[in-house]
Amino acid sequence: MKPKKHLIGLIFALLVFSGYSQVNNSIKTETGFIRHIGVLKRVDPLDGKYPYTIKEKQNGIDLNVIYGRKYDGVLFAGIGIGYLGFEKVNGFSLFSDFEIVPLKRTWFSPLLGLKLGYSHVWNNREDVLWESQNENMGTFLTEISVGLNFKATENLGIYLKTGLLLTQWSILTPIRIGIRF
Repeated sequence: MKPKKHLIGLIFALLVFSGYSQVNNSIKTETGFIRHIGVLKRVDPLDGKYPYTIKEKQNGIDLNVIYGRKYDGVLFAGIGIGYLGFEKVNGFSLFSDFEIVPLKRTWFSPLLGLKLGYSHVWNNREDVLWESQNENMGTFLTEISVGLNFKATENLGIYLKTGLLLTQWSILTPIRIGIRF
């Protein structure tokens, strides 16, 4: 009997505390163009280790959906999944997303963002030199971004951001537009 009372008390406390907190669930969708700048790790191509799945000057697009929480209208923290599409190379990414929009009472505000996670691509290029280059490749994903947020309504924001993306042993520059609701 006691475990039921403790469980009911815990649920009641959580409901009371969540009712008084200033936390809102939020969803973001964003898409953008990704420009390839260079590679992080140079390895002898005859070695076969660390085959580059994204070639030099190979640009792409991405599409991300992120679910998270807004804290006091300034901080956003969430988890996301994304599609990565480069020329004949496709993949996905899983990441955590953090954003700060410091000016919550103005229509326009700067924003700072950080993404940390994992990306996985399938190398389907026809110009591979050896069979090991056709294998799947998963690597870290780190992105630091800055941008401009337009607050259309209290719960709707549109933003444009750019930054530096490190993934697939490549250095990339994303230019994204997104909507937060």
